[in-house]
Amino acid sequence: MFFNNKYNIEITTSNLYNMILVTIKKSQVACKTIDIDIIIPNPSLGKIVLQLPAWRPGRYEMQNFAKNITYLTTLAADGLGIDNCKVTKDSWEIEAQGHHEIKVSYGYYANQMDAGGSYMTEEMLYINFINCIFYVVGRIEDAYQIHIELDDAFQIACGLPTLAPHVLRASSFYELVDSPMIVSRRLQSASYVVENTNFTIWIEGEHGLAMPALLADFEKFTQTQFNIFKSFPFEQYHFLLLFLPYQHYHGVEHHNSTVIVLGPDYKIARPALYKELLGISCHELFHAWNALQIKPKELSPYDFTKENYFDTGFVLEGFTTYYGDYLLARAGIWSVDQYMHELNAILKREFDNFGSQTASLSRSSVELWLDGYVQGIPNRKVSIYTKGCLFALLLDLSLRASTNNTTTLDKVMLELWERFGKTKRGYVASDIVHLVNEISGQDFKAFFDLSIFSAAPLQSFLHQKLAWVGCQLLCSESVVVSENYFGFRVSEKEGKCNVDYCEPGSEAALYLAKNDEIIAVNGKKVIHNLQDLLVKQSTIHLTLFRDSVLKTIVLSQHENRYFKQYTIVPLETMSIDMKNNFQLWLS
Repeated sequence: MFFNNKYNIEITTSNLYNMILVTIKKSQVACKTIDIDIIIPNPSLGKIVLQLPAWRPGRYEMQNFAKNITYLTTLAADGLGIDNCKVTKDSWEIEAQGHHEIKVSYGYYANQMDAGGSYMTEEMLYINFINCIFYVVGRIEDAYQIHIELDDAFQIACGLPTLAPHVLRASSFYELVDSPMIVSRRLQSASYVVENTNFTIWIEGEHGLAMPALLADFEKFTQTQFNIFKSFPFEQYHFLLLFLPYQHYHGVEHHNSTVIVLGPDYKIARPALYKELLGISCHELFHAWNALQIKPKELSPYDFTKENYFDTGFVLEGFTTYYGDYLLARAGIWSVDQYMHELNAILKREFDNFGSQTASLSRSSVELWLDGYVQGIPNRKVSIYTKGCLFALLLDLSLRASTNNTTTLDKVMLELWERFGKTKRGYVASDIVHLVNEISGQDFKAFFDLSIFSAAPLQSFLHQKLAWVGCQLLCSESVVVSENYFGFRVSEKEGKCNVDYCEPGSEAALYLAKNDEIIAVNGKKVIHNLQDLLVKQSTIHLTLFRDSVLKTIVLSQHENRYFKQYTIVPLETMSIDMKNNFQLWLS
């Protein structure tokens, strides 16, 4: 064999027979290329097909990792080369006839530093295995053994079991590719225990955090989540924190771990970025139940070769976004004011996007696979994160109001865990509606139809439901002149003032285009002074470049106001019932 079981690891005969052995070498640091060898025992007669995933769980869009394969060779056990042929963009066919073992050697360009990528430096090797490890078609359940060829000074942070120094084991391809890994000489770690489950925080990078305070906050929000679900899917859990010297914000949920990438590192311990660290960490831990175990039917199991369309992103990401912030308030980590600030940031992101006028949450969930993580063309979709979060808030308040606080969204989540998570049975949208109706004893179908399956605005629902907890939805005018009076938003960068967005129905939406470069207003040059030039102007002549062609556009003020701002605030005077409901909501 190319690779012997030299660590005397206890494995079953069936797994040993088909175990796929992987060796990873950090050999070309300057070129950002990882060298990988895969030993495939007992290939089937004839041909086998190696498949590299085209997407990864947690980001529902095609990513085509095969574009980072720099070379690929195949050898038989006797060292002689055998034929391979690339048959699709991310699969290779290998002639296996007469061979009891095949070695595949290839390079992977590891130069994507985010929570879903792979990256290499002199000090660190960070890998999401789904980026760079193949499975044999028809053998996706085969076990994997991973050997990292680095000296003993390197530590490994990973949710997979360690069988020997620098040797990991995965029971299947599904477990392997949902278990990212950081290997570094500089890793720091600290642990805490909640309900007999061990949680480890791994840190790569500078930070200046006070570890006792960090552990205390993590323990609080972890316990609050345990209080909802009553049990945990895993025996242990790992937070893999990567702190960068530049600005970054990204997190991805995994099997029994999460990767969170934040920066700049010198601000991690400051209140603003520390608050973001707690928010994203609480969000990703909630995914340990809601996404990793409680899954849409269409994702059970994953098909890594193509889009896995589902229309229930409002549960997968919307509910999780709601709880990610909400539970920090319930745990006493955030004040009411801090939580309201975050909730209002969600409101702003949602109502600054006018896709709600045309796109439903269910349709936008499917659209994720097209361009769900970028702005895309104006007004075509909504965010399953922000609108899904507001729907979760509305559903929680509606359940509380209709049952006099005897039923909440917590109970829905617990039942989802019991009925769909523990049983590994995927849900569809109608299951969520039926479950809410059953638990509440009310008929919520019309509410779901309007909020999830149509493009009905949420403002009226928010006005109504917030009153139950003594809050109100305030609507105010934008303080930005171009937005409020003329209906267009600009971005200023490198001395240029460009149109970024126009509100549908405004005069600006008829005459201005995205990326128009505004150079003058009523004949006066624009240099970081656009808003000043627009003050008290009922009619404006905008001189601009569009596609390098000089144009003049005339816009007039009308009675309508645009880019209205929405905020949720507690009422100055609450009834006793409102105060009680508010306390029960935020514990």
